[in-house]
Amino acid sequence: MAFVAVDKKGVVVGFSALNLTPPPAYLEHIYIEPEAMGKGIGQALMAHTLGAARKNDADAVELLSEPKATGFYESIGGKLIGETESQIIPGRMLPRYRFELG
Repeated sequence: MAFVAVDKKGVVVGFSALNLTPPPAYLEHIYIEPEAMGKGIGQALMAHTLGAARKNDADAVELLSEPKATGFYESIGGKLIGETESQIIPGRMLPRYRFELG
């Protein structure tokens, strides 16, 4: 499932992609244009994405985070559950988060 965030002028300012299978659901991507950050768009897009997962019977959503985005995920209820080494940059660890939907 994919979702887009559009501003008042109809310009796409962000998107997310959610994989519902296998459980738990997995947030493949979320991106907000830098100039749109800090305006609540990321929070709204995550709320919509998590709501869609819930409507499709997911009990949790997991994701790998950009290390600089950990504060964002924690501020909206994500729980740090571990780390995974980056497949692109050897030695770089990516925080793994989980959102419980129950």
